[in-house]
Amino acid sequence: MNDVLLRVRRTPTAGRHPSRYHPILVALHWISAVAVGLAVATGKLWLEPMPNAPSDKLVLLGVHMALGSAILALTIARLFVRVSTPRPKRATTGSRLLDAMAVVTHYSLYAALLLMAGTGLATALMAGYPAIVFGDRAGPLPDTSGLLPRLVHGAVGWAILLLVALIDLAGQLIRARILDAPATRACMPE
Repeated sequence: MNDVLLRVRRTPTAGRHPSRYHPILVALHWISAVAVGLAVATGKLWLEPMPNAPSDKLVLLGVHMALGSAILALTIARLFVRVSTPRPKRATTGSRLLDAMAVVTHYSLYAALLLMAGTGLATALMAGYPAIVFGDRAGPLPDTSGLLPRLVHGAVGWAILLLVALIDLAGQLIRARILDAPATRACMPE
């Protein structure tokens, strides 16, 4: 992977901003988006309302935990690739407030994803989920509804939905449709 990253830096446009994000960063973005969507769906739509009967919940909880681990790895990889590769010049809207909101939103989403993974891991470890879900320990799933990491995990889930649905997507639509800025095109697959 380092050869791919280094090759991009050695291109003739090394001193200028590229017109698009690095293809690895674009791929990581879209894989992350799908993984986050699946993790939110399994967590908010299916796991939260489901009773703690192990037969009903174990497989879904295992999928949710695997997705969370994958999202953590993808987020760390995205941050590494983001700082290791040249990026397009930051798109501007003409409004300093909207431009600042875009930056804050973007980095808030990274922070929320890392916090979500951390609180999910803490909840799983405190409840003994790995031994129950992936091991051979039988019995009912422990009630985690009162654990602080679980409460934060649930709240951050809603924050991620808010960041993605109301702010990030709205910002992309504003830039792409109203301002005809190239920011949206720069993160789309070719």
